Amino acid sequence: MESVTAKKEGVRLTHVFLDPCTFVPLNTQAPMRIINEAELSDNVTKYLDLAKDEKIIIQRGSGQTFVLEKEEYLNPDDDFRRAITAEDLMVRVEKDIREAFRRRSQYA
Repeated sequence: MESVTAKKEGVRLTHVFLDPCTFVPLNTQAPMRIINEAELSDNVTKYLDLAKDEKIIIQRGSGQTFVLEKEEYLNPDDDFRRAITAEDLMVRVEKDIREAFRRRSQYA
């Protein structure tokens, strides 16, 4: 199976069922291809290259399904370097709440 294409006169298909519990939406932003294990084994380089731009769904005969796609990492930027831990956040929030209650009790 090279890929899934869905055409039906007068009916707009929104997904394809891979098995009773798994479906693939057809209106996804990234293109995808569904292949079997043998196709992948015969054309590993081809599908690794295609995985740079699209998802490759691999179905095994045993009913297992896998996804092959490019993994992207986020590079730290200035916002990330200024980030604080959850513990630091809690200390600052507690301090601000105490200050707000102190001010309110002064004006009450």
